[in-house]
Amino acid sequence: MSLAGRLLRLPLGLIPRGVTMPVMRGPMRGLRWITGSHTHGCWLGTYEPVVEALLLPHFGPGTVFYDLGANVGYYALMAARLGATVVAVEPLPRNLHYLRRHFEINGLAATIVETALLDVEGSARMTANPGPSFARISEHGQSVGATTLDLLVYRDHLSRPSLVKCDVEGSEAAILRGAVRLLHEDPPAAWLIETHGPERARECAARLAEAGYVVETQGDNLWARRA
Repeated sequence: MSLAGRLLRLPLGLIPRGVTMPVMRGPMRGLRWITGSHTHGCWLGTYEPVVEALLLPHFGPGTVFYDLGANVGYYALMAARLGATVVAVEPLPRNLHYLRRHFEINGLAATIVETALLDVEGSARMTANPGPSFARISEHGQSVGATTLDLLVYRDHLSRPSLVKCDVEGSEAAILRGAVRLLHEDPPAAWLIETHGPERARECAARLAEAGYVVETQGDNLWARRA
């Protein structure tokens, strides 16, 4: 980071964790955000502009937005603020605490599902290293419940998604393997999947293409829309 960048960040280090700040700019301007829950870019309005630009045109009434790996709720809040129906899926208790609080303090609604998503139902272990924003399935860590996207939709009767964002630190291909029925019977209009490594990216792209999607690469993300 440049000297100018370090100097600009110095005042941010003085802000205590747990303070509620207003979002300064962007589609969430005026909403309240808890400092320390995630990067300061969330309340400054500078977080992930490429991802925001892809998702934002699709948020609104009539959209059913599934946020898989919702973390502390940045995109889930944005979608709810703009009128979408939101299903936020997150397994890590620390993140769930902030996710629920962000919806509470902003008076917004979402269906929050406390689980990991994989290709089988059962349990998994998660490790949050180097931090809770990078929690992933591993052989070690805390035990969490796991289910599949097909089971959420067809057994648990959640609203069927029209837009899916998937940021799950390496489990994205497993989630698609657990969504075969959804992909072929009620395919969402679009998926945004952050992929972690070329092998997972290839598998995800192949599964989406086979289900009739046109897949584009946007940085570290796959953007898939129905043909």
